[in-house]
Amino acid sequence: MAKILVVDDDRFTRLAVEKYLKSLGHEVVTADNGFDGLELVKTQSPDLVLLDMMMPKMDGMGFLKELREGENASDVPVIALTAMAHKEFVVNALKYGVKDYVTKPFNPNTLLLKVQKVVQSLSATTEA
Repeated sequence: MAKILVVDDDRFTRLAVEKYLKSLGHEVVTADNGFDGLELVKTQSPDLVLLDMMMPKMDGMGFLKELREGENASDVPVIALTAMAHKEFVVNALKYGVKDYVTKPFNPNTLLLKVQKVVQSLSATTEA
């Protein structure tokens, strides 16, 4: 299973995603803002980040820019959790290396499929 970092300022979303992913056997760490999320990337070395794109202090795009410019975790895959699904947002998020996105409110099965897809690609890369 994977270590997944959930970065979301909404406490309910963080807890729901954490509970769901833990029930599937994943290790989950959480942060309520982009700054704390970046620190956890450095200290926890997650396999995957689930990232809210609209947060105070540091939004998802700011987090992505800092993550991709960093030395230690620039290749960590990110799935955006967002209420913004318009084309311009999706193009910008993909430009900064988002592997996929899930719109809020999210369907747990959709989230699971997208997480499994990324985790399986990580396993395939590790095995190769």
